[in-house]
Amino acid sequence: MKLTRLIPAVAVLAIVANALSAQDAREVEFQFEPPIRLKAGDDFIDTGKYIAHAGPLSVDLDANGKPDLLVGNFSGHFQVYMNTGTRIEPVFTEKGLLKAGGETIKISNW
Repeated sequence: MKLTRLIPAVAVLAIVANALSAQDAREVEFQFEPPIRLKAGDDFIDTGKYIAHAGPLSVDLDANGKPDLLVGNFSGHFQVYMNTGTRIEPVFTEKGLLKAGGETIKISNW
């Protein structure tokens, strides 16, 4: 799998729309690559066990120059997937929920 710089579709639309006149923006057709389901080990990354509603972030958590995945979920937890591959061909390994000081981090969302 080739890794490219990912920009949320909403951000791309906003950037392009700001650069175009209102008329031009209505006439632009956007096409995105089809989504790719990522795996951690042999299994697809699935947030269902943590009440779904994933909010993924690609970030280098261990400062080794490779993007890891931090996935926030509806229950307020963050799932950690470390990149054990390379920058160009990432391989993700599930590491459980994000912890600080030995405690699982939870952000209350209401």
